[in-house]
Amino acid sequence: CKGRGEEGVGIAAAALRTFSLARSDWLGACHCLLRILSSAAESSRPVEAVAAWSHARRALSLTEKFKGAGAGAGRTFSLACLHSFGVVLVGYSLNMTSMRLIRRSSALSHGQYMSRNLTLNCKQTCFVQPSRLMGHCVSRDDFNIQRCRDEVASTHALADLASGGGEVSWEQPHARWHWLDGELSSNIAGETGAVYIYRGAASALSLRESLLSRAIEPDVSRFVHEHMEAEAAHLELFELLLPQSKRTRLLPVWRLFGWVLGFAPALVSPRALYLTVQAVETFVEEHYMEQIVPLEQQGRCPELVKLLRACCADEVHHKDDAADRAQGPPGLLERAWMAVVRKGSAVAAEVARRI
Repeated sequence: CKGRGEEGVGIAAAALRTFSLARSDWLGACHCLLRILSSAAESSRPVEAVAAWSHARRALSLTEKFKGAGAGAGRTFSLACLHSFGVVLVGYSLNMTSMRLIRRSSALSHGQYMSRNLTLNCKQTCFVQPSRLMGHCVSRDDFNIQRCRDEVASTHALADLASGGGEVSWEQPHARWHWLDGELSSNIAGETGAVYIYRGAASALSLRESLLSRAIEPDVSRFVHEHMEAEAAHLELFELLLPQSKRTRLLPVWRLFGWVLGFAPALVSPRALYLTVQAVETFVEEHYMEQIVPLEQQGRCPELVKLLRACCADEVHHKDDAADRAQGPPGLLERAWMAVVRKGSAVAAEVARRI
């Protein structure tokens, strides 16, 4: 990973997470991560420094998983993470004047992290600073929506030409759908469902409060409302981008399913809600990258890619936030539930591409 910049930081963090699950040579992984994080912070490159800060924070949350490894080992791990956390904060503070660079995006390429007895194949991952950590949600002011529309229309025209279609413009209701049209339709369906997941969760929290005759935990309520605000901002962007004819006809179904998917787990427990959100956002990250990577490889739609990356980064932040709040790896039944949620999300996205 050394010398690979922001990509190396991401691969190192992915390696640490895998070690935390396998409990294999985790101390060596921690030391390796420490060196890479320190190098990134000392390099005076703000993108890498802030990315390292984010992953160091994530690493700190993993210390609970190593309690069984012995007090001495746990202290070593904690001290190493705290040291790297301090180093990257120093590096970050030295680069405050270059904050504009933080929004630059960089996808992880397929790579391998080698250790004594583990090879990690890193998948394509969305890797850009989430807007929530910038103190605001993404908004229409962050992007040139008209340019995005022009890029999509141009891509549609090229696809029409390649398939022998007519000269019907992208905005026309009877224009045929191509690959990007289906993907964007699934995006607006997903963001609609996400907003209603948090609306359902908010309703469940209110019901729990009335049934239990006590105030709900403020952290849970804050989690729901902050994430719902971000998802509503994403939905607004896609509504501005897509004409009605390019949206799935099943949005009412998505609203219902989203509301139920948020209401039921939140009614059970905060942890059930966090694990559900983690499962959904795990799929959403992969879903966005399935659009970003081909567009980047083809050199098309740079403004649209910028928008997709910003949304993807927020979803990754939501996933990590939910995982941190869940406080511990999922059990057998919880893993089964998360698998069902991910599969259901994949099926829903595929339907939204076609209808």
